[in-house]
Amino acid sequence: MKIKSPQPFAFLFRKSGISGKRSFLLFSCVLFLIIFIVSIMTYTISARQINRSAIEQQLIIASETMRLRLATVINGELALVLKMADTPIVQQYFQNPSDADLESAADKEFTSFRQHFKDKIVFWVNDVDKIFYSIESPPYVVNPLDPESYWYNMTLYHTLEYNFNINYNPDLQQINLWVNVPVFTNEEDGGKKPIGMLGTGVNLTGFSNSLHLDFDKNIALYLFNNLNEITTAADYDLIANKVLLTDHLGDAGAEIIRIAHEQSDSEIRSFIYDGSMYVVGYIPQLDWYLTAASKLPPNFIAVDAVMNIVFFGMLLLILAIFIVFNIFVAGSNSAIEKQNRQLLEANKKAAAASEAKSNFLAKMSHEIRTPMNAIIGMSELILREDISVTVSDNALNVKQAGTNLLSIINDILDFSKIESGNMEILSEEYRLASLLHDVINIIRMYLDEKAILLNINISDSLPNRLRGDEAHIRQVLLNLLSNAAKYTKKGSVTFSVWGEEEKEKDKDKIILVFQVADTGIGIKEEDMGRLFGEFTQFDSHVNKNVEGTGLGLAITKKLCQALGGDVSVSSVYGEGSVFTASFPQIVIDCTPLGELDDYTFKHNEGEKIGMRFTAPGVRLLIVDDIATNLNVAKGLLSLYQMDITTAISGREAIGLIKQNRYDLVFMDHMMPEMDGIEAVEAIRALGDSRGNSYFQTLPIIALTANAVTGMKEMFLSKGFNDYLFKPIEISKLDGLMDKWIPPEKRINVEKQTSSERKRETTDIKVDRIDTARGLSMTGGTEAGYRKVLAAFRKDALDRLSLFEHDPSEQELSLFTTNVHAIKSAAGTIGAASVSQEAAELEAAGKAGDLALIAERLPHFHHDLKELAEQIGAGLNRVETVEINSEGAGEISAQYSVLFTELAEALKQEDIGLIHRILAELEKKPLEAKTKETISSISNAVLMTEFEEAIREIETLTDKTNSRRSNT
Repeated sequence: MKIKSPQPFAFLFRKSGISGKRSFLLFSCVLFLIIFIVSIMTYTISARQINRSAIEQQLIIASETMRLRLATVINGELALVLKMADTPIVQQYFQNPSDADLESAADKEFTSFRQHFKDKIVFWVNDVDKIFYSIESPPYVVNPLDPESYWYNMTLYHTLEYNFNINYNPDLQQINLWVNVPVFTNEEDGGKKPIGMLGTGVNLTGFSNSLHLDFDKNIALYLFNNLNEITTAADYDLIANKVLLTDHLGDAGAEIIRIAHEQSDSEIRSFIYDGSMYVVGYIPQLDWYLTAASKLPPNFIAVDAVMNIVFFGMLLLILAIFIVFNIFVAGSNSAIEKQNRQLLEANKKAAAASEAKSNFLAKMSHEIRTPMNAIIGMSELILREDISVTVSDNALNVKQAGTNLLSIINDILDFSKIESGNMEILSEEYRLASLLHDVINIIRMYLDEKAILLNINISDSLPNRLRGDEAHIRQVLLNLLSNAAKYTKKGSVTFSVWGEEEKEKDKDKIILVFQVADTGIGIKEEDMGRLFGEFTQFDSHVNKNVEGTGLGLAITKKLCQALGGDVSVSSVYGEGSVFTASFPQIVIDCTPLGELDDYTFKHNEGEKIGMRFTAPGVRLLIVDDIATNLNVAKGLLSLYQMDITTAISGREAIGLIKQNRYDLVFMDHMMPEMDGIEAVEAIRALGDSRGNSYFQTLPIIALTANAVTGMKEMFLSKGFNDYLFKPIEISKLDGLMDKWIPPEKRINVEKQTSSERKRETTDIKVDRIDTARGLSMTGGTEAGYRKVLAAFRKDALDRLSLFEHDPSEQELSLFTTNVHAIKSAAGTIGAASVSQEAAELEAAGKAGDLALIAERLPHFHHDLKELAEQIGAGLNRVETVEINSEGAGEISAQYSVLFTELAEALKQEDIGLIHRILAELEKKPLEAKTKETISSISNAVLMTEFEEAIREIETLTDKTNSRRSNT
């Protein structure tokens, strides 16, 4: 008996009586049907990819054609306009438009250039008579104050080379792109002065029409500017109404804008949204962006006819071969082997595509950094402008969001570099003090809204000059400190730094140890092993509001290891964590770091702030050769209501101290003739006929801008009792007052909370001065800040003659003292650039570098003079507004109550109330004569002549009542 070999699926057909051959044929058909379905699916996927590639190529060609054509037109016209603006005849005519000969010559010049511009409009405007001339149209006068003339002001006063603007003429249905070029003349000081402008108009209508005719009618082309307004399109209404790309294309427009601001200049990117493909590019000549869009065809059939013929022809051929092969070669597994080969090839292609995609995404992520930095930078510039609270809040949110996003991107890219082995470790010289200052200042800003304490413990024996990778050390420290700040809601963060010897005891190396301890939520024991893993965050239900990628500690770990060290952690859940990072560094100079400034920092919402007492019985002397610094110190100390005397030299201070009894003296370090150290030595050497030790025990505090290592010890050894760095920080000043004012001379006052105190602002606007910083640095009152600005201006003008010529070797010491004074005063009022210039000249003076002084002194002299003039103009503008807002010598009704209360306080001799009312009146926008009266009242109070002060108020009140009755 023979046993037949079983046929595949034969059992399905035996019961139905179907023969073996037919069953095998049916099985082959079923198998082919499966293959057919798979092939169709594969074809559909391939067709979709091919269709997208084809459409993408068409869009790229269209967008590149648009960019190249427009760039060619713009470059040609721009070159001619720039050449025309540089013509001597045109420049001479713009300076003397009334000269008939020059006008005739200029007309000929414009006519000759007109031939090169073909049918385009040529126009010109000089800044003398401001008449708009054009060969094609009658002239008219341009009004710079008219908002429609923004193009004139922008070109003349805000353009160094050229600019573009676009408009739409609905009558002619024409888009015009205007190329505007300013015309300059050279000044004696080497600068350039704008004297007019000229330009030409490019008709974009024909350009746009030709583009749309050249390509598939399904392709839509758009140009848009930095304001996201559509500037070129087939629909002219979009241009005429300045329609935003987002309003026209919706979410697709928003994605286009995002990509446009992220990609590089030469890059073209594509994406698919809602059944359409978009490509995005950039036109650097115009600083415009372009996009081309097209609907995608159906995915089930390829747009390439050849591919369709080949595919379906092969499918039919496979069908025929498959049937014949299965009929005559039963049981063959060749079809299965073929499928295996196809699957293997498909897997290889899929792996290659995945790798290509990963490389592409990595490259794109890297390109995000540049536009993100621009977004953050522009947000910062907006915040520095005079803007509304709403705009300020929005800009601050944009900046914060941009910073957070950039931090996440940086984490991802840094981790990618570390994983790929592309992270470069540098070995460069740096100063440890500077690194620590930067890190602490950054984390203090981060903690500004946190109710936690920041403690700093830094070993003063550490060497300052080291060699290593400063940037990556800073990254490690910021990662650890920001992590501690993020997970600490209350309590403190403690940052400690010390050094340890190398195991080999190499004198040229030191192990730097950084420790960050916090009182945050801590880490569970079971999570410690995964702490330094990638993309790891714990207790998500507790930390759901904490931002980050979970890469910070992983990056920190790998960076420490790359630097030759490591990082460790210990933690108690619910109590806090301690992270310790250490790595070796090369010592360049063994000079110790010294004692850094006190960085203990606390900011609690609703915390008591401001002074805690007044001291009207205390006599205080301030000595400084800069009037600005004197006014600053007086303004900062005004809240204490003390009897303050000022002196402008060491000799004058000695005379005053001999004649009077002071409780406290603030003495500037660097002064001409007799500096602070010499003055203190002379004071300590004085004898007292009454036999007491007043001159030896008088508290004298050094005022200095030299915040370097060893200054504290030097001042204390020279007879000073304490020291205070400039610019003066109010918190440190309050600490000194609390330390040196005797308790018996204090009068406790109610302190304001941070939620109750209203921040003072100023209407004074001066170019190159951060008035907000100056206001805070001078006591926080506008009245005090004005006094400081006026004093600085006078002092700067008085010293200008000293900077008109290069100093000789004999004059170098006096020169250095003077620029030191300007450095300190300019920093106090918020003029950072001038302060920096003065600091560089001071350093050159100390080094005896006469060549560097000769190189930089003219620029410093010019900037200082210009700053003084701008301060004068700014003060005059504010004063004019105030005088116009009040009557001459008249008390407005809203302030009369204050004068009445002041008179009553004078009668009661309530010193605290008197000073508070006077301080409030000084802030008010009163007329100049009224301010003079307030100054006289203040002087009378200072001399305890209360009756004289009351008479001043009565005189002012009578004068006001008399004027009101006459009107």
